[in-house]
Amino acid sequence: MGKRHNTLSDDIFRNSKYIATLEKELEISDFKKESSDQYEIMLNVYKTLILVNNIIFADSNKNINDKIFEIELELEKCLFGNNDNDSEKYQYSTRTIKGLYDSNTRHLFNKFIEWYDYLMNINKLDQVKYDVEEEMKKLEDVNFDMVVKGGIEYEKNKDSNYKIFISKFNNLYTDYLAFRKQYKDDFSNNYGIDLNEEEMRYIRFIYDLVAYANNGIVKTLFDKEPTDFQLNETSTPEEYYKAYLTLLHLDIKDNELFKKNSEIFLNKIIVVSQRLTEHLPKEKAFAIEMKDYINLFDYYYFIVSMKDIIDNKIDVVANNLLINKIINDLKEIYELITKDNEEKMISNYKEAFNKCQAIIERNKKYYERLS
Repeated sequence: MGKRHNTLSDDIFRNSKYIATLEKELEISDFKKESSDQYEIMLNVYKTLILVNNIIFADSNKNINDKIFEIELELEKCLFGNNDNDSEKYQYSTRTIKGLYDSNTRHLFNKFIEWYDYLMNINKLDQVKYDVEEEMKKLEDVNFDMVVKGGIEYEKNKDSNYKIFISKFNNLYTDYLAFRKQYKDDFSNNYGIDLNEEEMRYIRFIYDLVAYANNGIVKTLFDKEPTDFQLNETSTPEEYYKAYLTLLHLDIKDNELFKKNSEIFLNKIIVVSQRLTEHLPKEKAFAIEMKDYINLFDYYYFIVSMKDIIDNKIDVVANNLLINKIINDLKEIYELITKDNEEKMISNYKEAFNKCQAIIERNKKYYERLS
């Protein structure tokens, strides 16, 4: 069954996996800049396909005739542009369409002609509905509108409140080694203090913890249905980590980094699940616990880590006023989301979310948004 898809914008498309793949095949660095006419046609065609898909599959009270009428209008805009549709003169010539580098854009434009004629003459939705679902599935299978940034691919979420971040100290950030070095150099120049590796690990831990808090709260507020991953005691670290990344709409293309992070993630989630389930019966299935905790790993990791900070189980190793301010803010966030007050739970989470956003905004040069 088809489903609604995020609408396509210029910002998403020009940074998409689909365009990146095309640039690689053509051996160019900026397809939009070097082939602007072709890029604009592609954006128009793919945007139209998604709009047509959403008319068909988005939840609404529209009847079939209303949907057919709206689809006809969207197809007319793409096919005819400013031309009169009665003239049968398409806005892109046959020669222009045949000259497109992207064969699928050529294919879709011709399908649009076919669908438009079908709807105008047959006035039924069934065949178009089937075709649109097939075309969208092909695109979804290759993650065509995932945004590519360095070695990370992520899904651009249309909800302005759905903000997933990583800290630039984290190894998911492409230039994290250079970033850490620059941070140490700047700290030395500004304060006359040379940070050692233990201090740098602590600083990274705190900045990462802000991202965990933010991402965990975002998923709690905006992702209502937990995912039931098919994982068990024989699943590999890579399978667990892949499940976690899927929930954040992320993908890592560096196989070595993926494998390294998979081992680290599994160790973390074992510790988190053990810490949070000490009160549960021993017969509680390990695999089920792992499924449960993957869905809200960021949230639970933040809770466990903050409990250790509050209980002084994690020593403060960096005499840094900025870090101390962040820790105090994180303590307030922890208090808000662990209050046992169901009536105010949503408002507490929203307040905690705003506090996370304030920390990130105050330290925005240390964060990268991935959503």
